[in-house]
Amino acid sequence: MLRRLAALLTWVSEGHNLIVVLEDFAPLKISRDNRAVMFDLKKHELLSPISDFKQIIGERVECIGEQNEFLAQLSEYLSYRYVLTSTTAGRLLRVARSTDGADQVVGLTIRRGKGRLFFMPPPKPAALDFCITIFAQLPDDEVAEAAELPEWVAEYENAGEAKASVRISELLRQIDERQREVETCRQALATSAWIKQLFAGSGDSFADAVARALKEMGLEVEPGPHPRADLLIRDGNNIGATEVKGLDGIARENNLRQTERWTAEVNAALASSAQEREADPDLVRYGEVLTALKIPLDGTHQTNCKGIMIVGTYRKVPLVDRTDVDFPDAVLRIAEREQICALTGLDLLVWLLVAQSDPAQKDVFRGKLFSTNGRLKAPADWTSVLHKK
Repeated sequence: MLRRLAALLTWVSEGHNLIVVLEDFAPLKISRDNRAVMFDLKKHELLSPISDFKQIIGERVECIGEQNEFLAQLSEYLSYRYVLTSTTAGRLLRVARSTDGADQVVGLTIRRGKGRLFFMPPPKPAALDFCITIFAQLPDDEVAEAAELPEWVAEYENAGEAKASVRISELLRQIDERQREVETCRQALATSAWIKQLFAGSGDSFADAVARALKEMGLEVEPGPHPRADLLIRDGNNIGATEVKGLDGIARENNLRQTERWTAEVNAALASSAQEREADPDLVRYGEVLTALKIPLDGTHQTNCKGIMIVGTYRKVPLVDRTDVDFPDAVLRIAEREQICALTGLDLLVWLLVAQSDPAQKDVFRGKLFSTNGRLKAPADWTSVLHKK
């Protein structure tokens, strides 16, 4: 490593330019006297013009003084990691500022023999190719303020300048396209982040994610009357009273008992007369939710309410470590006997992601949701739709 650095310095002294990108200075392991030692690159002759490195991270960079056009174009696409101090190197770039004050220098240059060293902050990822092109065009001579010329001089260019201008425009267009793509991808990540609540959420966040997933599967969904059923859902003539809860472990009988209670209350609201509902505040509120679902309350609705339990089991346990059952045998027997459909938030997530690729699975899911007594399993293993980074 040290021999290579020495060869680089010799190469610069022979009349070449070297761009040193100041991004990371982790100690290097090198061999010295037949043993491995740690070496601080900042103490090497290559970086000797810089007397101090202060680690400060930021993205707004500007030229110092009226520097050449290449640096002016470049500064927008750099993000600094260090503020530099030097008594010998020429200052090129600083942290952009809106008020007066001492410069925080992030770019330097110094002559070495017949060549020149440039110490520059790193390019932003989307602008790497553009910055390499500009780096290659940094001048060989002293980087200093150019002599003032008449404004009309800018109206003329040679073939090399014209070619560079076209290339810069092309690269800027590509950067804009890539940045738009990055933003689109970021929005997609933000938009789909809610589904992770289905296997790790609890409380309102879990209930909101379940409601959203059920809506995407084609069901009509309304919040239940607090503190009774969490959700009431509808698919045609089918009505479901849904218990929704994020759990630290397995589903338990009390979760089923809650579901049974909500189901009985909805059936009571459907069967009661207007006068009977008016005498019971809970039935009044159930009636309001059923009305929102466009369920008639005049006794003409023929289908009983279905009990549905959606629980986020083992929500704090990583997916790969979830090896125990979600529903014990005793819970499943009660669910089958009481005609309750039971599934986990992870089951619902798999149904949702499978249906995004095969929309016909939405109809399958809704049919099974109202016909299953006991466990409604996912159509595939979760590993088919989720993977670890």
